[in-house]
Amino acid sequence: GGKIGVSSAPGRGTEFHFSLTLPIADEVAPPEQEDQDVYAQFRARIEAAGRPLRILVVDDNPTNRAIAAQMLGEFRVQTNTACDGTEAVTAATRFSYDVVLMDVRMPEMDGLDATRVIRAQGGPLAAVPIIAFTANAFAEDAAACRAAGMNDHVAKPVRKKALIDAILRALPPLPAGAAIPSPRLVRPSAQGTPLVAEHRSGQTEAPPDREGAGRLYVGRKAFDHLVEEIGRDATLAVLTVFARDTEARIALFETLDIAAERRRIEREAHSLKSAAATFGLDRLSALARELEQSAPHLSQSDYAALTGQIKAAFAAARHTPAGDDHPVELAV
Repeated sequence: GGKIGVSSAPGRGTEFHFSLTLPIADEVAPPEQEDQDVYAQFRARIEAAGRPLRILVVDDNPTNRAIAAQMLGEFRVQTNTACDGTEAVTAATRFSYDVVLMDVRMPEMDGLDATRVIRAQGGPLAAVPIIAFTANAFAEDAAACRAAGMNDHVAKPVRKKALIDAILRALPPLPAGAAIPSPRLVRPSAQGTPLVAEHRSGQTEAPPDREGAGRLYVGRKAFDHLVEEIGRDATLAVLTVFARDTEARIALFETLDIAAERRRIEREAHSLKSAAATFGLDRLSALARELEQSAPHLSQSDYAALTGQIKAAFAAARHTPAGDDHPVELAV
């Protein structure tokens, strides 16, 4: 019942406009909660449990795993990680988790299939909260997640409040009469922020080596936002993980044959897209998105040209600022 239109002029730009007739809500929507109020509720939920929460973070991108672990590090949470759906199923069936944070697009077994396998185990696994991590947050993506058995979804690049909100929605409600502590303003310190150890298949991953020097120009707003959420030291450590992972992924692109490995290239581009967006590297993220979308039909020459642009965009981010970019010293 609405209308949509467009006007466009070469050299001047394009304008889209629309009109909708919407019903008036019976009740006024509650105001959005402040970050510290949400975090206070999360602490209360953990205190009501009488023990640290056990959360499994599943993502094939080490940058996303590190960020999620750091965001949860402020709270009484034991965080374990898995790199794909197969590892997620193994971990979920061997250990008892309060929440599983599940990436959707992964190699070996994706998050949707992993969720179906976990749910099929029955018992406690039929009800364990599973929250999707997805860079595609359209309505059809949310519907696919719920159809697979997931409870909720969080869009990447993930923000701390959105992550905690989703976990709160998925956890059982507090007992009647349980007290919620007053909000405490807790900010990660700029110095000495501890790294949360990652666990994969029972092994502990050491924090990244901070020796060596390098520079990466990242989006100032994205960098400052992450510093506010997890602290400067943790942000630099995660950025170092991203830089190393991106270098390895670009080198991998140069060895892959587009005709034989389109699905893998699509997945690798998808992973790079969200990680680059986390640090405000918009050009790199946009090129990765283009590769993800065009991988099913690219020729080898077009693939080489596009991956060359991706390599150049990352090299430029190492040497040349763009707009309001912020130079960051990091290990390489």
